[in-house]
Amino acid sequence: MKLTSSVQDTPPPSAELSRPERRVHHRVRAVYDEACALLAPMLTGEQEALSGFGLSHVLRNRFPGLTEAEIHILISAVTRLHMGRAAVAGSIGSAGVTAIG
Repeated sequence: MKLTSSVQDTPPPSAELSRPERRVHHRVRAVYDEACALLAPMLTGEQEALSGFGLSHVLRNRFPGLTEAEIHILISAVTRLHMGRAAVAGSIGSAGVTAIG
């Protein structure tokens, strides 16, 4: 039995052996946390916002081994995460506010 530490070859601990692995973008998953930290200031308004092309350029410089398709998937995932957080923050901020008259 060959042991490996590669992210690509290691199934998640909770995966059933009979179920095929659906996740196929292992290189994207490997850099996702770092990409979130890198792009967060640009998506939360802490830094000047960039277009999709600008975000792509930032990621391409940081992760030159990723393909254009992987860069696109990464931008989509990170943007979706931050949009979801913003929506939750907005709903929490307005929840429970009632005018008493």
